[in-house]
Amino acid sequence: MDRSFFHTYQRQILSIFKSLLFCFVVLFASSAQAITIYDLANHPAGGARPPTYGMRLDEIVDLTLNVHDIFTFDFDNAASSMRLEYDDIAGTIRIFGTVFGGLDTGVAYDPTASGLWDVDFTYRQNITSIPGNLTVNPENANNNGTITPLFNIGSVLANTAIALVDEDGGKGFSFQLDNGDHRLSGTPLFGDPTLFVGWGWLNHSGLPHVAASDWLFTARVVPEPGSMLLLGSAILGASRLRRKKMAN
Repeated sequence: MDRSFFHTYQRQILSIFKSLLFCFVVLFASSAQAITIYDLANHPAGGARPPTYGMRLDEIVDLTLNVHDIFTFDFDNAASSMRLEYDDIAGTIRIFGTVFGGLDTGVAYDPTASGLWDVDFTYRQNITSIPGNLTVNPENANNNGTITPLFNIGSVLANTAIALVDEDGGKGFSFQLDNGDHRLSGTPLFGDPTLFVGWGWLNHSGLPHVAASDWLFTARVVPEPGSMLLLGSAILGASRLRRKKMAN
């Protein structure tokens, strides 16, 4: 074999290796970044389904006196965009976005009492983090937020914020996000370890806890754009070097 060709081949392989190594080092550093973002979707096992939902806040608006009004919120609706951000440096979990929902009739939403809502809730206290699991325990008044209808509903005018606070559901925690399951099998949800479940309890409007008022959603980590771009660039560069070697 031509020694010069062999040395050229070695240099190209070494260059590819360095590019990939640099990429994975940066990816590893990115994995330790402060904020992890999750896209949220409905959970299939909600007790008031159908329709499925990611949050339930019964009696959030008292539409009918002496009637238990069930309100659910459809994270999968085309108009919905719900996310969870975990900041491991600040030590906060923020659940926020826009969601479609309203009075649940048992098979659909009442068109006269449903629409878009803004949600913004932050857990600031009593958060424990271990790989694949976030737990809030016990409840704390500093874990709070709002839900705001963007339409008139009952006696509540559009853009009027309704207070939400943390609530202990009697399960040893008030909120949990993990990659196990909820009301399903003993294996990760659908056999997919990348799918997380978020569930916990809420109180609203300063009232005693109204059953049921809770989160119940699925979540997937959103890939960090810079890391994905970097990985793609490294792979593209390696591919170009390989094509160049073959052409020579």
